[in-house]
Amino acid sequence: MAKAKPLPPVEVLREFFSYDPETGIITRNKRTTNRNKAGETVGWVNPGDGYMRFEFNGKAIKNHRLAWKLMTGVEPPQEIDHINRDKLDNRWVNLREASYAQNQANRTRRKHTYLPGARRTVTGLWFATASGKHLGMASSEQEAHDAYVKWHREHYGEFSVFAAQLSSPVLDAG
Repeated sequence: MAKAKPLPPVEVLREFFSYDPETGIITRNKRTTNRNKAGETVGWVNPGDGYMRFEFNGKAIKNHRLAWKLMTGVEPPQEIDHINRDKLDNRWVNLREASYAQNQANRTRRKHTYLPGARRTVTGLWFATASGKHLGMASSEQEAHDAYVKWHREHYGEFSVFAAQLSSPVLDAG
C-alpha cells in the first residue's frame, strides 16, 4: 500500500475548488489551466482502481481525499472508507476514516467458486476460514460461510461487508 502524499494547503484548495457535501460533487472556483473553466465538475474515473481523480499542479488527487480536506480543514487520513462501497459516491455521509484492515473488510468481494470463508476438503467436509484462521469444520458450504460471516461481523463491526446496514440512508440513496 503506497502512502498518500500530502495535499496542498486547505486555503489554496478552497481558493480553487468547492465541495457539495450533499452530492459529493467538486467544482472549480476558477480556472487552473487553459483546458478547464470555473464552475465545471472536477474529476474522471481512473480505470485502474475505479476512483474519481483530478489533476492539480501536475499531480493526480483522489476526489474523496480533496473532499475530506475541504470539509475538515486537515490532511485526510491514510484510509478513507466509502461506506456503501461505491467508489464514485463522495457524499460526506458516505465517507469515514478507517484503518487499512477496516477498509479492506468493507470492499466489494470478488466472485468465488465457493461462498466466502468456505473451502471444501477432500473428505467432502467444509473448512470455515477467515484471514488465514481456521474457524472450524462444517458439513455444508452454507454452514462454513455462516461461520465466516459471524467472524467477519464480530471482527470488523460496522465496517464488515456483511454488517446489517440495510436501513442505512447511505445505502438506500441511489
